[in-house]
Amino acid sequence: MADQQRRLTETSTMAHHICSAVKHPIVLAIDALTVTLYLWEALMIRPSSTVAVTITAIALVPVIATAYLPCLAWLTFQILSIVSAFCPYICEELPSTHFSLLFALGLIAYRHSTRAAVCMLSGSVAIQLFTAILPTFQDSILRDIPSFIVMYTMSTLLGCSLRWREELFTTRLREQQISQHNILLQRNVRLSQRIHDSVTGELSFIVRLAQQQIRSTNGTEWRQVRDSAREALRQVRHVIDTLDQTDNPEDGNLTDADQLDHIRSVMLQGDQAAHAVNMHGRGSLHVIGNCPLTQKQEQLIIDTLNEVYANILRHAPDGSSFELSVLMDSDAVQITQLNPMPEQATGNGMPRSGHGLANLRKRVEHADGRLVARPENEDWTFYAVIPVSP
Repeated sequence: MADQQRRLTETSTMAHHICSAVKHPIVLAIDALTVTLYLWEALMIRPSSTVAVTITAIALVPVIATAYLPCLAWLTFQILSIVSAFCPYICEELPSTHFSLLFALGLIAYRHSTRAAVCMLSGSVAIQLFTAILPTFQDSILRDIPSFIVMYTMSTLLGCSLRWREELFTTRLREQQISQHNILLQRNVRLSQRIHDSVTGELSFIVRLAQQQIRSTNGTEWRQVRDSAREALRQVRHVIDTLDQTDNPEDGNLTDADQLDHIRSVMLQGDQAAHAVNMHGRGSLHVIGNCPLTQKQEQLIIDTLNEVYANILRHAPDGSSFELSVLMDSDAVQITQLNPMPEQATGNGMPRSGHGLANLRKRVEHADGRLVARPENEDWTFYAVIPVSP
């Protein structure tokens, strides 16, 4: 399976290189020029022996394929150079492949890594030095070695410079895309927060007011008002969720996924416990900004949610509804909770101590946050702000 995957990858890479060559007319033009020079020199030399003619025809294939398979062409040219070094009488009748070799070095440096380009350049220089030390070629080639080294180096540097320029352009384009994404994300964060702060609170108040009127008058009109307000609240939360981009890991959310899962699991357990005793409601979590949490901050949020759900179970009337919202942004976590208060005459039979809420308030204030819990219009309201900035 691994070998098959590797072969598929190599095939895909080869196809990509071929497509790249076809899409670049300059590459094809240079390839056509090198082929033309090779054929012109072959016509001028006019190899007479059968071996020279055969090698000339075989070498034409990698010369043509240099634009598509530069690594294979480079290897073929080096093999021909070594063969020519040991058979000088054949070399005299062979056209030069140096232009195609320079072209291959430039393409390798452009399409592959700098390390691969340096290796190919070193290999080319080493083979030239090897052929120069042979007795047959010492007088004719040794003096040309510096020229070959300079040409090989210039071709390699040209390919590397084009690749570096393209990588720099790609990096700047990516930075521009990230900058535009951050601007859009900040706009969505502001819109989500304004919607949450200005609309959801008022709709929740309408729902709560309609619920109170239903208890006292049992009016059909108030039921319609309550249902319409709930539907509007659901639609608003859907809009907030749509604008919520940071809860998606692909959008660069810095909040650890395990932290969000932990918070969600605590809220889910609290909801299930409330539903088990015939209470209605559901906690909602909204992440509208990058919200990195330390371990202490995460624990404080978890303890706050546990205290909120515990107070709902202790003090909310049987069969009542509750509202719980957790809003996380780049600066703070806001926890808002609302439930009706029990009647003073009957209560719900649960003891009241107040120590848990008092201790929680001290912890929140110690973290430079704020906690407000008090009755308002026969409802119990809880509001906590926990800063999360590092």
